[in-house]
Amino acid sequence: MRVVRAKRWMKSSPALFCGLLISSVLQAEESQKTSDKTIEEIEVISEAKEPDTEMRVKTERLLGVAGAANDPLQAIYALPGVVLSSGDGPGGAEPVIRGSAPHDNAYYIDLIPATYLFHIFGNSIFNKYLIKSFDLHPAAFSGEYSNATGGIIDVTLRDPRNQAFTTNLHTSILTAGVMVESGIGEDHAFYASYRRSMMDQFLEEGDVGNDEPGFSVDQLPISDDYQLKYQWAVSDNSTLSFVAAGASDLLGATFDEGSNLVERDPDFAGPAEIKKRFDSQGLIWQWGGEGKSLTTVFSHITDKEAFTYGADQYENTTADRLINRVFYEQPLADAHRLRLGLSVENINYDLDFNAKYVPCTSDDPDCSTVDAEYLRVDDTFTILAYELFAEDQWFFTDDATLKLGLNFSNDDYLNEGRIEPRLRFEYQISDDFLTYAAVGQYSQLPKLREMVDVLGNTELTTIKSNHSVWGIGRTFGNGWRWNTDVYYKTMQDIVISAEQDPNANNFANGAEGKAYGIEFLLNKALTERWYGWASLSLSTTDRTNKVTNTTVQFEYDKPVLFNLVLNRLLGEKWMIGIKWNYQSGSMYTPIVNLEPSATNPDVLEPVYGSPYSERYPDYHRLDFRAEYTSPKHWGYWKFYVDILDVYNRKNVQGYDYSPNREDLVKTPKGFGKDVPVSENRDLGLFPSIGFEIQF
Repeated sequence: MRVVRAKRWMKSSPALFCGLLISSVLQAEESQKTSDKTIEEIEVISEAKEPDTEMRVKTERLLGVAGAANDPLQAIYALPGVVLSSGDGPGGAEPVIRGSAPHDNAYYIDLIPATYLFHIFGNSIFNKYLIKSFDLHPAAFSGEYSNATGGIIDVTLRDPRNQAFTTNLHTSILTAGVMVESGIGEDHAFYASYRRSMMDQFLEEGDVGNDEPGFSVDQLPISDDYQLKYQWAVSDNSTLSFVAAGASDLLGATFDEGSNLVERDPDFAGPAEIKKRFDSQGLIWQWGGEGKSLTTVFSHITDKEAFTYGADQYENTTADRLINRVFYEQPLADAHRLRLGLSVENINYDLDFNAKYVPCTSDDPDCSTVDAEYLRVDDTFTILAYELFAEDQWFFTDDATLKLGLNFSNDDYLNEGRIEPRLRFEYQISDDFLTYAAVGQYSQLPKLREMVDVLGNTELTTIKSNHSVWGIGRTFGNGWRWNTDVYYKTMQDIVISAEQDPNANNFANGAEGKAYGIEFLLNKALTERWYGWASLSLSTTDRTNKVTNTTVQFEYDKPVLFNLVLNRLLGEKWMIGIKWNYQSGSMYTPIVNLEPSATNPDVLEPVYGSPYSERYPDYHRLDFRAEYTSPKHWGYWKFYVDILDVYNRKNVQGYDYSPNREDLVKTPKGFGKDVPVSENRDLGLFPSIGFEIQF
């Protein structure tokens, strides 16, 4: 897992403070050598359909990849063009996909739109053995997905097995959990899983942060999650499933005089706490026969976020969502296959906000609140959103397929209906050569804070994007395959703040952007007792402020990304593996000077230079893993060792303005010579062990 940094979380007063809270706790934990680690990157590989009760074979292999912390969802970070953000809000780090911002992505769990896929430290919310598959759609995705201009991560949980009662237990320095699974009679089966972080069990609050001025830990980080699925085989061609899932994160600390945060705004002094939680329940009915299929989903999801800090400042948001979705598929004539979908979502929001507030977006270098006034908002409102999609898959020759799709979406809040065409063409040049091209239009609602009354601007429109992709791939003998993609994405109506547009009512649709690149993937499937892959991405991405007509590099512009993964089976019980990752550093905006605050002359505020004009040092690191599995007549037991950052690179993750003048470093490029600066770095070399048993 990754040490999440707060360099870019300071985008509004609550996000600013909560981001620093997370960063400070994690930095203190680094000094105790018990910190989470950087999520590394592994590959997602598509494959033929396998039983719904089993994890895809190639997905299962991802569990043993070095540095992935037994989390198969970290596989997305080995694909070209995908990196981990440093945190785009207090919710934690998320993927940056082909030049789009982290919040441009959308997540799905068993066909349901999800807002909570990763814990606050970057690890996913799923027990690894419950995932059947997950798919990353980095661009030009099909009509069944909506409300996203970046990429799609679609997770499918497997069905429960009708088997004897089985228990799986695992524990490590980072997490511990239990899972049970069993059949009930001939037609019923279930599984249930619960996991919890273990860091607070190894440390005491008083042991962390004692060497950091003005900072103390009140509650060590705690995260947990659960999944439950009960399935009834109603007939040979239909099933009814009840599913429940949830996750939570908790973190608390106190900032006093002497901390960097309080030095910048005295009203942030005091205890702080972050609580984040979701719970969901759903019914899924699936029917299929004679080439036709029908799936109906009824789901209820509650999302809660609570941030408290400083002088009676807080932001509490609850979203209660009811989602109904229907999917239907059938053949039409001999050469066509029709897919239809309908989704209706009713969201009740409860917003309780009391804090010093400055409207900011992720493109603002800072969001100072020292001169801001308190803003009080206590409001409830409802958004009704719906979408329709239709897709015709036309097999017009044995070697050529054309998918023509349309997605229509609307809501009663912004009330901006859009019809978005999507197209994908595939041509099998030969038995081992495939080429494809895809284009599409996409849109996404602004963030909640950006479009609600008082805090935001109710006159905003959706953010839009156009995607174009061309690719070609070839398979070889002995499990080898290569694939190359060329992509181009444009983005319009990106939201900017009043800081960038003085005429804006808090926010405005005032920016546009583009991203383009070429990606290469070489994969070796499991043969001769080893497997692995290498991925390379060459790209660029920028943003243009239409008000000032200035263009800058995007924060996560990374011209070069490279990943190498190798795993080797030794005998019947051992597997060893390595992972090496290299990427260009992210962009940052340097601080060129300091000036006194208008309302508090004792506070020196940063004066920023050209936006995103400098680049952090390049990132690279090597991880190693060894795993031993011993099958038994009653199940198995497993022991594994991970060595993270083998050559102790301690990569720079960010530069922070440090008015308390603690842990200062040599002035980074672009910074003024009198600006005090500290560094955020990875922990460096870190060994970890774990144990698992199933019976």
